[in-house]
Amino acid sequence: MPIVTQKTKNLRKTIPISSTNDDKKIKIDPEEGIR
Repeated sequence: MPIVTQKTKNLRKTIPISSTNDDKKIKIDPEEGIR
């Protein structure tokens, strides 16, 4: 169980950064296309 908890914590820490970067890229892409 301890290993799974650590793995989940690591995944959670890596996902937020990737999600934020993807969100910014997706938001900027459509805006530039519409503009």
